[in-house]
Amino acid sequence: MTTLRTEALAQMTRLKLLVLWNLKFSGSLNFLSSELGYLCWDGYPFTCLPASFEPDKLIELILSGSNLRKLWEGTKS
Repeated sequence: MTTLRTEALAQMTRLKLLVLWNLKFSGSLNFLSSELGYLCWDGYPFTCLPASFEPDKLIELILSGSNLRKLWEGTKS
């Protein structure tokens, strides 16, 4: 199983499609590109999406087998 540092995602500011399977993660997730239109993350290990994530362009969200409890902390405008 490959380990991905979540900081690597912070450098992908224009990412439009993200598909992750069978990965371990190190660190906390503070950023996802607000350009994402498709997010498929099997086993999403966090309890919510990053507060900085703006899902305005998101068309499909697949988080099967995730630890998601709520979409994000706080409210979105």
